[in-house]
Amino acid sequence: MNKIRLNKGARRLLSKGGIMVFTKDTKIREITQHPSFRGFGHLLFPLQLAFHPEETVQDVTDSNHFIWYSNLKTKTSLEVLNNLLERAQKK
Repeated sequence: MNKIRLNKGARRLLSKGGIMVFTKDTKIREITQHPSFRGFGHLLFPLQLAFHPEETVQDVTDSNHFIWYSNLKTKTSLEVLNNLLERAQKK
C-alpha cells in the first residue's frame, strides 16, 4: 500500500487516481459511509458500541471505547482501515 502523508485534518480525494486515505482525524461517519464500503461500512466498528459519527479514528481508538483492550494503537487501526479501503476500491 502506498503511504501518503496528509496535513492534519485532510480527508479528501487526492490527485488523479482518486486515492483516499484515512487519517487519525477522519470521522467515523466518513469511514462507515464511504462509497467503497457501501453495504458493510457500518460493520467496520463493533455494533454493540455506540460511536458518535463525528468522533475521529483517534477518538475511538482508546480504552474508553474498547474497555476489554488495553493496547490499541491509532496507527495500526489506520493501517487496517486503509488496507480495507484499498482492497474495496480494487473490486
